[in-house]
Amino acid sequence: MKNIVKKIAKLLDKRNSVPFIMGLIFLTKVVSFFKLRAMSSLGATTEMDLFNAAFWIPDTIFSILIAGSVAAAVIPTFSSVKFADGLKRLNSLFVTCFVVLVILLISTVSIVFLNTQFLAQGYISSAFIGVTEDAVSYSDSEISLLVNLIRILLLSPIFMGMSALISAYLQVRRKFFITNVASFSYAVFTTVGMYILGVVMGYGVIGFAVAVAIASFAHLCSQIPVLVKTLEIEIWEPSKDIGKLWEIIKLGIPRVFTYIIVHLSSLVNNMISLGLQAGALSIYNYALALHKFPPQIIAAAIGQVALPDLSEKHESGDEESFKDTFNSALRNVVFFIIPCVVVMVVLRVPIVRLVFEFEQWDTTVLTAWCLGLLSVSVLAQSIAQILLKALFAIKEVRFPLIVSIVGLLCGILFSFMFTRFLGNYNDWRPVVDSVIGSSSDAVVSDQVGVIPTIKLYIERLYAWFTIAGKSKYAVGGLALSFSLVYLVEVIVLGIGLQRRVKVITMEDTIKPIARMFFNGLIMLGVSYMIFKMSDFSLNTTRSLQVVILFISNVLIGACTYAVMSLWNDIHEFKVLLDKFHKLIDNYWK
Repeated sequence: MKNIVKKIAKLLDKRNSVPFIMGLIFLTKVVSFFKLRAMSSLGATTEMDLFNAAFWIPDTIFSILIAGSVAAAVIPTFSSVKFADGLKRLNSLFVTCFVVLVILLISTVSIVFLNTQFLAQGYISSAFIGVTEDAVSYSDSEISLLVNLIRILLLSPIFMGMSALISAYLQVRRKFFITNVASFSYAVFTTVGMYILGVVMGYGVIGFAVAVAIASFAHLCSQIPVLVKTLEIEIWEPSKDIGKLWEIIKLGIPRVFTYIIVHLSSLVNNMISLGLQAGALSIYNYALALHKFPPQIIAAAIGQVALPDLSEKHESGDEESFKDTFNSALRNVVFFIIPCVVVMVVLRVPIVRLVFEFEQWDTTVLTAWCLGLLSVSVLAQSIAQILLKALFAIKEVRFPLIVSIVGLLCGILFSFMFTRFLGNYNDWRPVVDSVIGSSSDAVVSDQVGVIPTIKLYIERLYAWFTIAGKSKYAVGGLALSFSLVYLVEVIVLGIGLQRRVKVITMEDTIKPIARMFFNGLIMLGVSYMIFKMSDFSLNTTRSLQVVILFISNVLIGACTYAVMSLWNDIHEFKVLLDKFHKLIDNYWK
């Protein structure tokens, strides 16, 4: 018994390390899996579309007032105050920021609450509605439902805003574990609340909204005991904190505008989705939630631990350590994310079936279609998180704003073009089939031959990108646009960071990541071959056989990736093996 207690104590001593944090985030995502199952019980319906649309408003308030400035301004400033002035000044600054934030949150939410009817009406009557020829229309009762959902969800940014500032303070104090416990609590309360209120008691999307509000309060409450224990207020001198508060505001303003732009892009996508067939926004959001799992588990954990270290190394002027920390974080993210992307691309249909079990096969196909297109962005998103953390650490917040503006413009253009292009799927697909010879009966012209067919394709291209079509695959245009925007942003962010701090090198960055990409391509080939072979022998409409297909493919793919990493001398894989051996030696021998 004593040995077991000692082992548990050793584990708890490392609770603020990256592996421990990653494990806790993984547990949070496992719980979130059941939340998605609860939400999918309502399928891809107009009510679920309205719930997803309503969630955008409180989420935007939280992101603009808090999320936009925590990583970019609050944590770097808190870190510099702790490094230069000590804990007494840090504690005083935190209290000042907290008071100001509460006043700001309550004022903003009150204004939005009083104008909810106007906002909901504008949301529904958007000019973007009508992207496809069979666009859905909304009744007065559905608009009233949207108003009620928004008002219930407005409780969330108040609780989450206060909790996020507490998380920023605790992360600077190296209390990473409890901040992720808060996220775990949020996931548990959301999931249980949705099942009880939304599914069992039958309140539907209203029950879902109430569950989110309760979970936000749980997120706040879970951090308060550690905050009380950690925060020692010996002095509180708000007048002396004004300078640092103003520094946070100045650093945060560009990032706030960045989040405004990001949410404008999300708003455009929501409005376009509401103009597609009923359930399109729900389908897109189901796929969006699934594709976020790897970046939020892996990149978030690594970036969360790296940001305070990067900030302190920048403050101390240790450029070499800054570069090493950045490259280590970047390589770890790429190493772990690549196999996740491969699994997502190859097993997109089984993943959707396992998670959601939709009754309608069309809903499964369309969600998997969006997931496949979104998987392209997973690696780009993960790399972008590390690039942004490095930029925030050197207190560069204007450049990410410029990148976000470019991303917004590209996103609006891409969403408009590709929803229409894929909405004309039934028109351009026969042309492509005839060019590649995959369809013997694809007759698209009186003339026969590849050259005349390509010419016809070019002539029709403008119409396909600008005129609304009837295909259900139009929703995939939002996913494709999302992925292309992230690819553009990560390239620009990388160039911008390199111009400011020379952190990307051939030996430490390019070559190791290139070898990881090669390993990923080999894994992709093997996994796809196994999937196609299994597809002939397993019935993917049955849950048990889907599980067998998924597990066998993942295991074979992971082994392939591991063998290739060992053969290709990937440093991160060797470190992983060493940690695994030490874990066995320390706790189980």
